[in-house]
Amino acid sequence: MALAGVCLILSLTRQRVSVAFLLLAITLFYGAARALEVGAAVEGTIEIGSLNVPLPNGRWTVYYVSEAPEGRFPVTKVGLLQTAGKAVKQIAYLRVARNTRRGGFKPFDQCASPQYYFSETVSNRIGGAQNCWHVRAETLAADTPSERQTALANYAKSNGMFLPLTMIGSRFHLASRVAAMRVSYGWAPDLIIKAPADKKAWRFQDWTADAVAADLRKKAVMEKMKQWGSAWHPKVTRAFSGKTGG
Repeated sequence: MALAGVCLILSLTRQRVSVAFLLLAITLFYGAARALEVGAAVEGTIEIGSLNVPLPNGRWTVYYVSEAPEGRFPVTKVGLLQTAGKAVKQIAYLRVARNTRRGGFKPFDQCASPQYYFSETVSNRIGGAQNCWHVRAETLAADTPSERQTALANYAKSNGMFLPLTMIGSRFHLASRVAAMRVSYGWAPDLIIKAPADKKAWRFQDWTADAVAADLRKKAVMEKMKQWGSAWHPKVTRAFSGKTGG
């Protein structure tokens, strides 16, 4: 009888432990799902595709989420923004892809461009290690906007926010044989230097390499962006290499 009682207690204990683990798993799953819902707030880092990607200081809001978990290259995309009053002052975009066959990725053809203010390519090998970053302008007013740009415009409009026509900042690309990560961080130049009265708002062509070279104020701003990107590059590299062997 004593042995039977011990077995019963052990059985009930296992059941309680199993239930506890089940509840924990459910909590973690739905907690992660909520973290990637549009409107969610994020600070410090964000987990995407099993990678913990660093975020600049402040409270970020998710405005876009896209997940394609099937196929040879499962992809997760997340868009984030920060505001100053009723204006979008910063955005971040994260894209993580996996190669289920561990065959690597094609070289990233946007590691460098004459329109970038600055670019650095550490490595860009086919099927192997890739690591490049650059300082550039990004248009938010494309003739054929992407799904992400459309989502950003709709989110800003529905919340009565001013959305700049262009952003300036850094983009980082890293890849190994199993994963590829692309992360961009942008700031609204309109909130840094006021655009001329006849322009009302800065546009992409105002922040190309040639346009910046012709304006000392813009060059000072982009030098700050370059310094920030140079300091941030190791953080992104560590975040990627920790889980992918990149």
